[in-house]
Amino acid sequence: MKAKGVLLEYHLNTGKVVLQLMSDYRRQFASHWNKHKRAVHEFEFVKWYKRKTTGPESQNNHTHGHCRQIAEEIGEDVRWVRDEACIRTPEYPTKMNKFGKVRPKPWEKATTKEAGLVIETLHRMAAFLDIKLIENNWGEK
Repeated sequence: MKAKGVLLEYHLNTGKVVLQLMSDYRRQFASHWNKHKRAVHEFEFVKWYKRKTTGPESQNNHTHGHCRQIAEEIGEDVRWVRDEACIRTPEYPTKMNKFGKVRPKPWEKATTKEAGLVIETLHRMAAFLDIKLIENNWGEK
């Protein structure tokens, strides 16, 4: 698995998990590790998902179209509708800001799984608000 400056490998023959870090990360990790030597360190391994799809016929386009349509119907901002859908999606990551308000993970960093869940939430929101969403049939004329 590769991320910016991080490489995680699992060697089947030895059963070792190797975590390679760029020098900046290595220094931070080493200082944290040395500071908390006796602490129990937990590592969570989760499935990696690609970023949401973009372009025509994509999850990003699908979401934006539904958000725009719902926003026009209820008189709200498109971004507000998207953020509200993200917050109402149970598995979408959120955090509390300094003012105690729940904020969703930035949409630009959403995975394909998270984007799919938000699309389903938008469908439920539209059904609740009695809004008929336009689903484009790409390729049909």
